[in-house]
Amino acid sequence: MDAKTKHLAYKAIYENVQQSTARVIIRYVMECELWQQDTVSPSNKYLSEKFGWTEETVKVAISTAKKSQFITTTGYGKKRCLELNISFLKGKMAEVFQKSIRQPINFSEFNTLPDTSANTLANTLDNTLDNTLDNTLDNTLDNTLDNTLESKNVRTTTKRASFEGYNNNNNNNNNNNNNNNIKQIELIKIINEYNRLFNKNIRSTISFEKNFEYWYEVHGTDKILQALENARKDKFWGDKMTLTILFRRKNTNHEPVDYIEDLSNRENAKGGNIVII
Repeated sequence: MDAKTKHLAYKAIYENVQQSTARVIIRYVMECELWQQDTVSPSNKYLSEKFGWTEETVKVAISTAKKSQFITTTGYGKKRCLELNISFLKGKMAEVFQKSIRQPINFSEFNTLPDTSANTLANTLDNTLDNTLDNTLDNTLDNTLDNTLESKNVRTTTKRASFEGYNNNNNNNNNNNNNNNIKQIELIKIINEYNRLFNKNIRSTISFEKNFEYWYEVHGTDKILQALENARKDKFWGDKMTLTILFRRKNTNHEPVDYIEDLSNRENAKGGNIVII
């Protein structure tokens, strides 16, 4: 990518993302991909040290960058990868480029054309501008941005193919991304509450992530949090409860269980014990 095209990309990011830390994350991901780095999977700790931020600032910056649609993420924890949404970036670059080539028009020059209506003139100008924009973008954006990024290995080529599919299913993907973002936020909330209640410091979600997604759709966050709070006060579960156990769908006898339903429907009895309603 030449300097002019890179400047256009930076301008597209700047005009569409208000939060400065989110801009930094997007530019960081773009630079990594331009340097043909196979995967961009930095930890929050690494990014906090690199940019001089707190880890909480990193989390918010990545979340905001994802909401802007310039980047997406795959995986969780150490396996999380940040990926540039190339199709979306190109679209925003095209908008910036379109603004830059629009020039004020002196309509008085057309006074000598009495048979040309305002609508006809507007349509002619739109068609001319569209054709000029399309041809110019083909020669600037596609021949620089695409050629640079498509020179990467098969992994990146496959990744680009999925980005092209993004445009064809934009609404569905936006909904899926929004749902996944909400689930991630809610999972972090639940983990933080569990750590607080049970004086733990867990980070990994590998052992219960899939089961969490199932129970989240069934019960929602509030009920899960209530189950945790009651489990902490329960004589049996008070020192045994883990999130892996809480989100189990079968017990050791392979029988279906719903610990969230059970624990959330308990209340304090006299003496502070927990009883089943």
